[in-house]
Amino acid sequence: MGNDILGFDIHGQVMNSPDAHSGHLDWISICRDSAKVVTFIDLAGHEKYLKTTIFGMTGHMPDYTMLMIGANAGVIGTTREHLSLALSLSVPVFIVVSAFTMD
Repeated sequence: MGNDILGFDIHGQVMNSPDAHSGHLDWISICRDSAKVVTFIDLAGHEKYLKTTIFGMTGHMPDYTMLMIGANAGVIGTTREHLSLALSLSVPVFIVVSAFTMD
């Protein structure tokens, strides 16, 4: 499981983009200087990490779930499990279909 944040100023401009600052901002600075912060949590897509995914979904209670689907693989078993988990937790889901495999 990995995570990162994206901060926005009052005008909707990204605060921690590489172009905005010469150096990397730490999370404290981003949160302090931003009007809005979005947190991204990358949960494991492989079935052997399902417990980690369940922990991440129940522990963080995200506002939305983004399901990534490889265009060449389609919906596989793990995708169905993740969709079921999000729906069981009443977390809205949106789907992104990538043009490459996500192995």
